[in-house]
Amino acid sequence: MKISGLPVGLTLVNAAADTPYNLPPLPGLYRLQATTPELYIALFGADTPLQDTPIQQAIANSVKQIARAGTYPVEFDGFDIFSNHAPFQLGVTGAQIAGGYYNVLNSLQGRNNTFYNSATFQTNDSSLIWQFTEGLLPQMLS
Repeated sequence: MKISGLPVGLTLVNAAADTPYNLPPLPGLYRLQATTPELYIALFGADTPLQDTPIQQAIANSVKQIARAGTYPVEFDGFDIFSNHAPFQLGVTGAQIAGGYYNVLNSLQGRNNTFYNSATFQTNDSSLIWQFTEGLLPQMLS
């Protein structure tokens, strides 16, 4: 998004002094990171998927709140690009896991000579996904 009035290269992290770990309440903006002098990546989080318009309004209001606080003479100049990544991470319930969800999922490995890997089989950590992939390679080559 386009913002003017912030020092060049500044990154702002939203912190809430009255919450565990100082995490901002959701839904909410939790980071503004400079990419160029007037372009910023806005990271916004919510515990449920939201439509684009309410997210964009909340981000714009958060930037305007910075201006109202008087810390910086910030102007929100609009979105250059907007992308909603909801749902960011899908999951299954504990009951589904206890019922064998991952056993069924893993039974698909190799069916029709197709193999799967992703954060679904590990966690959202690229080094663990690569380790998982290395474990699949012998099956893929046999």
